[in-house]
Amino acid sequence: MNSKIRQRIIFTLGILSVIGFIAHQMMKVREFSIEKVIQRRPTSDKYVFNFTDYRDEHLEYRERNLKFFHEYYGIEMLVVLIPSMQKKSDVWIASKMFSNWQIGRNDNSRGVLVLISLEEMRLKIEVGYGVEDVFSDLFCGHIERKQLKPYFEQNRVGDAVGTMVQEFIIRTEGKLTDTELRQRSIDSYLSGGAGIRDTVKIGDFTLKANLSDDEKQYYSAQPTPQLLLKRFAEMFKNCIDDPDLGLYTPESRIYIAYCPGMSRPMGLFMYESVTRPCEILSEGDYAVVLYLESRKSPPLFMKRSAEGWQVDIVSMVKWTIDAPNADWFIAGNAHPYMFAFRDDRYEKYVYDWDFHDNYGRFAEIDTEFEYHINRYKKYIAQNPDDPDTMIALAKIYFDVALARKSIKLLRDALKIDPNHGIANLLMALAMRDYAFLPDSALVYLRKYINLFPNDDAGWLHISIAYWRMVPEGIRYFEKAAKAMERYGELSGERKYSFKRMGYYYDCMGDYDKARHYYIKVLELDPADAYSKEALRDIEGIR
Repeated sequence: MNSKIRQRIIFTLGILSVIGFIAHQMMKVREFSIEKVIQRRPTSDKYVFNFTDYRDEHLEYRERNLKFFHEYYGIEMLVVLIPSMQKKSDVWIASKMFSNWQIGRNDNSRGVLVLISLEEMRLKIEVGYGVEDVFSDLFCGHIERKQLKPYFEQNRVGDAVGTMVQEFIIRTEGKLTDTELRQRSIDSYLSGGAGIRDTVKIGDFTLKANLSDDEKQYYSAQPTPQLLLKRFAEMFKNCIDDPDLGLYTPESRIYIAYCPGMSRPMGLFMYESVTRPCEILSEGDYAVVLYLESRKSPPLFMKRSAEGWQVDIVSMVKWTIDAPNADWFIAGNAHPYMFAFRDDRYEKYVYDWDFHDNYGRFAEIDTEFEYHINRYKKYIAQNPDDPDTMIALAKIYFDVALARKSIKLLRDALKIDPNHGIANLLMALAMRDYAFLPDSALVYLRKYINLFPNDDAGWLHISIAYWRMVPEGIRYFEKAAKAMERYGELSGERKYSFKRMGYYYDCMGDYDKARHYYIKVLELDPADAYSKEALRDIEGIR
């Protein structure tokens, strides 16, 4: 494949791959000394440093994003959380830290420091002179006001860092110009240079509660996708944060109930996001809102029930993936929303690169989720040694995209019954697809395959897990290809397995094998556009 496609693949692997834990606290908060910390960078191979007691699991997943940003764009960006500025100014701390830690020193001063102080609730972005012309005051103000501030007020530091990296990447690629920023009506921003001067509170929630019956009816299921989108946008504009709204599907209401609350800036940020130019496509009981701007919003999924059209947040969480370069990808190839992404017109905006295998519902129930969750919780409290009930509850959490909540239950169940098949499989999928820990997923998938060596699903899942491990070593491509070959033998899905194997060998640079498998795909389906394009790319390289 050409270099642009390969670079996109690597970036996508980065967002999905195992992302190592952030640096451990160098000392307890009570022993923290800002003057000692700024003297020397603790280690040269980390990009996120957390000296606080604050824990955000998403923050831990951003190490890999920043590593790829450094490797592929030559810009070293560090994120540093400190408990307190200890009566020092943010300008002094950031300047000293930037200099002493030698951020960007080996990259011609192409360095960026994002300093976050929790006690004072302040942010400071320090930019090296090698990228001052790229990361202008206007751009840094956009990052602070439009990207970091809304997430910080919602106590989502990890998500803030992920969004920030996306914006820095598209700015580096020249896709987010000062003209475009000015068109977004940023008439003032918090930066007095390249740093925030106003206080940004972390975890400051401002939401509208206690809706009237008329308001609840207003924000209920709607007769058309167009009207649903209008109500959905108004909900954000008015900062309404109620997980029980009828405009959400029942599964989505359970998912949203476990999400952080809505802050007013976050609501306005989301309002701006969902009201961008779009097109609504529908087929049967499903609809997709596609946003076609260069700086995209993720596609919005809608489903029609007996009550009317509702927003399907759970399917969005399961099937949409954001890469560090701000592109959005559609996962899987068989879910009911795929109709909107078959047309080549949308290839520029949303991709179906078949990154996920398709898994459906695991729980035996598909209604009254809250009732069953509470029932299982109560039973487990009374019977803490019953693995079957733990697994039953874990299945529900997994089905409503709360897989991280299922992990503890599955761990407890596996302590009681280590050879429980579905528990090992669910734990692997939760680790791989939600916790982004494919190395941990491999442990459970190997156990599952030992228990069920002829189950094609196990080989499919482990192939994807090996692929997610690729940034850790090219050897995993070969393992992924062999597992995919076994999947094809057991399942009969030869076209799918050949295409994936061709893709794996293509990424490895083994173009003879890649060409072999792409030809096999075309023997089964002469019209397969992906394999035709891949073969053209290979011939161009050869």
